[in-house]
Amino acid sequence: MDASPARAVSNTNYDRVRPRRLIMPWQLWVVSVLLGLEGILGNLPLMFSHPMAAVWFLAKCLFITGFYLRWRPVFIIFLIEAAIHTLAFASSAPGVALINLVMLILVASSVRHFFPAQRSFL
Repeated sequence: MDASPARAVSNTNYDRVRPRRLIMPWQLWVVSVLLGLEGILGNLPLMFSHPMAAVWFLAKCLFITGFYLRWRPVFIIFLIEAAIHTLAFASSAPGVALINLVMLILVASSVRHFFPAQRSFL
């Protein structure tokens, strides 16, 4: 029998050897575009006059990166942040609250991107 390393790799489960695919669902693409536009058009120009805008700009960059790389803590933090913003702006700025609610629903609907279903061997 030939016990070469190539032969040993071919006998393993391909799913364990292959890296995870870094393809985002369309819901996360929509949210990433909205976050990017809001960051570039809203937070970036205000960074020098309002330093907190820089923190929000970096948070949006973290969210977009986390969505792409399937970072589970970023997914959970975004859901919490979007829910807080939806409730906080509900009475003072209903348009902003609606945008946050739409982003919350879109990200929550892509839960399988971050927590894939376990495959059964039965």
